Amino acid sequence: MEDLLNVQNLTKRFGSVIANDGVNLDIRKGEIHCLFGENGAGKSTLSSCLYGYYKADSGEIRFKGEVVELSSPADALRLGIGMVHQHFVLVSNFTVLENIIVGSADVGLLLRKADARRRVLGLCRDCGIDIDLDREIWQLSVGEQQWVEILKALYFGAELLILDEPTAVLTPQQSDQLFVILDGMRKRGLSIVLISHKLREVMQSDRVTILRKGKVVATVDTANTTAEAITALMVGHKVTKNVRDNSVTPTGEILSVEKVSAVGEWGEDVLKDVTFTVAANEVLGLAGVAGNGQKELFEVLMGVRALQSGGFSLEGSPVTAPTSRQILDSGVGFIPDDRFLEGLIPEFG
Repeated sequence: MEDLLNVQNLTKRFGSVIANDGVNLDIRKGEIHCLFGENGAGKSTLSSCLYGYYKADSGEIRFKGEVVELSSPADALRLGIGMVHQHFVLVSNFTVLENIIVGSADVGLLLRKADARRRVLGLCRDCGIDIDLDREIWQLSVGEQQWVEILKALYFGAELLILDEPTAVLTPQQSDQLFVILDGMRKRGLSIVLISHKLREVMQSDRVTILRKGKVVATVDTANTTAEAITALMVGHKVTKNVRDNSVTPTGEILSVEKVSAVGEWGEDVLKDVTFTVAANEVLGLAGVAGNGQKELFEVLMGVRALQSGGFSLEGSPVTAPTSRQILDSGVGFIPDDRFLEGLIPEFG
């Protein structure tokens, strides 16, 4: 199989810290190639060098056999290298289509926008992505926003797509759907670099390069190795599993939700007669395809979205007209699916 990208002796330093130390890497056409390693192993730094966010201090990068200089993401995009980051770079009040084509030559005239729509719909069909191009970004789930980022990279002509821990914000079902999409892209000849530290994802790749402390330890064919062998390469020694029985018996009702209903931004029903309970010492899972009310349910429970009918109780005490402050003071914590935009204030330290 022909190589699309070659990296030779790439080194990147941040002061006295060597993030990438003489890295050698080759990415073949039409493969899913995983970069695997512990936190701080140099995976994200390497991908940032390949996308032009960082300029390597030394070493050589070849794309399609030619030595290239990657001084900015614009350089990478012009060559056909795209990247989807952990924190998406989208305009929340723009539509899906507007986010995909912004910055391209297809904006400005209605005719060009119509042509762009046809192109994007074609990409959606090719990738198996079902998304409304006229919805605004703030209306989408995190998984759907990731699709927009992927479509945007493909719209700009990416032949090599780098995904930085793409499943970190996805449910298991969304992760499975993502890999179906990636497999379709691979079959169409695109190359994918997948950064991950999840063994389940690693084993779905064609090849895996293991990094440890900024250095490449090995590159192996995934079909010819095991998860245990890859883990040993990552940490530098064989890993043994010590599993303890931590089972407990649920006791006492902590949360009781009774016939909760709520509407969305456009007055549509998003929750209808939802009923369940959560006991102490219990983990309750809520399953379902993205966009079927999970986010709105949590917003109701946290006092962010108004109840239309029904109600809920915390430790037996009914919660009426809940506010976020009231819920937080009751001892309830919440981690939103978009931790960066909804859970943090980026401008604060």
